[in-house]
Amino acid sequence: MSVDTERSSSAEGAAKASHASQATQRVKAECLAACAVLALSVLLPLPDTTGRILHIPSICPFYQLTGLPCPGCGLTRAFVLLSHGDWRQSLAFHPMGWAAYAAFILVAIDGAPAALQIRDRGWLPRRVRSGVLWACVCATLAAGLIRLIGDAAEGRRLF
Repeated sequence: MSVDTERSSSAEGAAKASHASQATQRVKAECLAACAVLALSVLLPLPDTTGRILHIPSICPFYQLTGLPCPGCGLTRAFVLLSHGDWRQSLAFHPMGWAAYAAFILVAIDGAPAALQIRDRGWLPRRVRSGVLWACVCATLAAGLIRLIGDAAEGRRLF
């Protein structure tokens, strides 16, 4: 084997190791973020009768500018309600809250082996994981868009 061949295979091996390390770090970060969101949704109190959590007004810039709900409006309240076991009320705040919640659980479970340094990646193939997450994002945006169109056109919520 020539010196050039050894160098190129060594460089390829280093590049693959670096890519794998970056992927592992990304999976760990996603897992920890999902766990933090899920933990926070368990720790936050239930929304009051006005829909506020801890009497904090909405911080959504879209809502502040337009007075209309953004596609994600209600997801925090839906997550809190789901974490406290109130599935029905959760659907009233955002119809896709359950899907987003399930996606966060999926990310947390799939990334746990990497976060705990048991494996260098999750169990699901990256394409499957990405496909589930993108489908959830698109469905959440679509539900929010339908709600936004309903609010704008009729002055009422469709959900």
